[in-house]
Amino acid sequence: MPGKSRPCADTDHTLRPALITASPSMTIHLPDPVTNEPYLNRPEVLVRLINDAQAVVRFQQDHIANLKAELDQHLHLGTIQDKVVTKEGVCAVRCSRQGKWHYSEGCNELAADFKKELDMTMAAEREDGLASQEEPTYYWMIRKNDKS
Repeated sequence: MPGKSRPCADTDHTLRPALITASPSMTIHLPDPVTNEPYLNRPEVLVRLINDAQAVVRFQQDHIANLKAELDQHLHLGTIQDKVVTKEGVCAVRCSRQGKWHYSEGCNELAADFKKELDMTMAAEREDGLASQEEPTYYWMIRKNDKS
């Protein structure tokens, strides 16, 4: 309906996770009952805290996507242009990126041949000891099991 804005949906704000500003001091170290020295949190507590923080991040990302979609609705209704500036100086600019190129079958076959030849050359360098490998990196992946 051009010219008419839809009212915002009334949502239950109590179900949303609280906004948390991350800081290095957020880690809580409990005191050791014997020495009263701070010690590291139990791994189970750390994993739960990380999972909870990831849930907040996912919620916020979804919330931002919904708000941007609402900006798109305003643009299509003509109530805003490609740039919006608030009185506080916050600016939103609608950007674009070039679309992906689609090439002919012949060009795609040539690219596949080049890639195959490059892969073989790289494999030969690994086998001959000419290529070197960086040290592995390590990271934690936290996810909730579906079997809980």
